[in-house]
Amino acid sequence: MPPLDHKPARNEVFKVHRPGSLAKESLYFLVLLGVFVKLFMAGIILAPNQGWAGHTFVDIWGWSDFIGKVNQGFIPFVDFSKEYPTGAGAIFWLMAKLIPDPNSSDSILRFHITFMSLFDILNTCLIYIILEKIAPKRALWLSILFLLLPTGLLLSPMRFESVVMTPVLLGYYFRLKENHRMSVVFWSIGAMLKWYPLLFIMAQSLEGFTAINKQAGGSKREWAVQALKDFMIFAAVALITNVPFILGDLIRHRNIENWWATYAFHLNRPLYWDTLFGVYTLWVREIPVERWAPYWTLVLVTGAMLIGRKIDFDTQCVLICLACIVFNRIYSTQFHMWFYPFIIFLLARMPVRQALSVFTLFMVLELVNIGVYPFTFAGTLTEITTFAPRRALQFGGIYTKMFSILIIVRTWLVIQLAVFLTKDLNPLLSTLKRRS
Repeated sequence: MPPLDHKPARNEVFKVHRPGSLAKESLYFLVLLGVFVKLFMAGIILAPNQGWAGHTFVDIWGWSDFIGKVNQGFIPFVDFSKEYPTGAGAIFWLMAKLIPDPNSSDSILRFHITFMSLFDILNTCLIYIILEKIAPKRALWLSILFLLLPTGLLLSPMRFESVVMTPVLLGYYFRLKENHRMSVVFWSIGAMLKWYPLLFIMAQSLEGFTAINKQAGGSKREWAVQALKDFMIFAAVALITNVPFILGDLIRHRNIENWWATYAFHLNRPLYWDTLFGVYTLWVREIPVERWAPYWTLVLVTGAMLIGRKIDFDTQCVLICLACIVFNRIYSTQFHMWFYPFIIFLLARMPVRQALSVFTLFMVLELVNIGVYPFTFAGTLTEITTFAPRRALQFGGIYTKMFSILIIVRTWLVIQLAVFLTKDLNPLLSTLKRRS
């Protein structure tokens, strides 16, 4: 990929680019637009007879039991287990206390949509604040693009990626300010909600090592000390958010099973059928090698870090996120929100022609992504009713075929996006030219 237009020096990052009143007006506009968009989407999602929307509520119903137990006085990760990290449990523990009627599914659903929508609006404002520092002329339009991205529009109200994105963006903000410590603090907090922000800490550390190697007289010892400090910050956040539950579990039950169940679950997660391996299983047979997917995903993530460090941090983070999902056993549609901010920041810095190419490829990927879930997924579930080997071959209809084709296309597009960001070429056009 050609070098980005301009990487601001430290004294330029927070330079005032235009009158502050205009920036404030833009923020007010984004808040109002965000409220309108979220109300509009809530109306669509909650409208009756929306077959596709019903499937998106599954995660919320999964938390309903959690909320019910909390309101009965039970403590999560002490008296009962949950498959998400303790930080996520703490968020829903708070929500359980704020929901007007925790015994009503409708009340839980509406509160969840409202809660996550507020985080979406907050994240849009954070995106704008960051963009004002790196590309003020594109800040407003790219912030609007972020707010209107299809996967986020449909799924962020029913998932909690929006909450995870907030510390990710705050970490990036402090990275721009060259406040290394605070960036690690916020990414560590994010990792207690979902694991992936930990990879940004590692990427930043690797970037520092690369910079030292390029500098004459760079001190590897200095880098090692900084890496150790990063680890200690992460360890401190992890201890603060986990030790109380471990001790509570030990005191109440003389074991740590309810705390450990979170980590055990992720070591034994079942195959998701909206993956390449899932499609193969649905149409052909079980494939034992899919159990090894976490290991080659680890190899891909390592490769993404090593390749990305030679380009720039934003590209590195996008590549890491793509590597996490492309050939994994688990590929939830909302995982695309992991790399949303970094794609936006790349678009802000790229030359116009290149930015338009990336934007086009990214938007096609987004539309295919929501085509997989929730739209064709709903019809597929109606046709085959359950996930089992060769089930699609026996009962699959038009929706199952579309679902399977879109998953294959999505994987190809993810690979194309990764290649585009690492090469000075357009893989889509190159492929078409070779074929013609």
